[in-house]
Amino acid sequence: MNKILSSFRFVSQKAAGLRLRAEEKDFSFSLSFPQPSALFLLALLFFTTGAISINTAQADDGIKYYGTITSINYSKKTFVAGGRTFKTSNYTEIEADHGPHLTFCYLQIGHYVEVSGWERPTYVDAIEIEVKNYNGTGCQASGNITIKDNISLIDINASVIVVKNYTVSIRGSTKFKGTASDISGLYQGQLVKVKGLPQTDGTVKATLVKAR
Repeated sequence: MNKILSSFRFVSQKAAGLRLRAEEKDFSFSLSFPQPSALFLLALLFFTTGAISINTAQADDGIKYYGTITSINYSKKTFVAGGRTFKTSNYTEIEADHGPHLTFCYLQIGHYVEVSGWERPTYVDAIEIEVKNYNGTGCQASGNITIKDNISLIDINASVIVVKNYTVSIRGSTKFKGTASDISGLYQGQLVKVKGLPQTDGTVKATLVKAR
């Protein structure tokens, strides 16, 4: 009986020793090859994408891009900044930093811009452009621009309407088509299509107003 108990203790001690060595082996393995934590993976993601995030940022109205304009095509209303091509439309809002609203022709090489837009395969569709270092220079290209939207403000005495954040001045030479023959026939909220010439003060001199 004593011999059986001694054998049992020996086997138990041996098993415990094997278990201890297995635990020590597992422990040394865990020290040498730690499993990555969520915090570690986030830190790795941040450092590997840091070069991109410096020039871009997520926004509610798209991705924000920052860069200096290096080339401009006034006829196509596109420009290159930070190695990306940006395309604008009549619905793109352009303004100086804490300043007046501008039209595309006010953009020039050397302007540092903040652009909100959406990435396309070969270009960025610009929604908003803010010129950070606007120096008050005038329009760099001549020609009419077209603005189509509802009238947000109208001042008959000053002969001015505001359409899509553009201050549009109505002159005696301005032609009217559609439901209005002059500014008195326009009203706030009305949909209009305006053609006009950008002025050096950021306003647009209307050459044609088509009211619906």
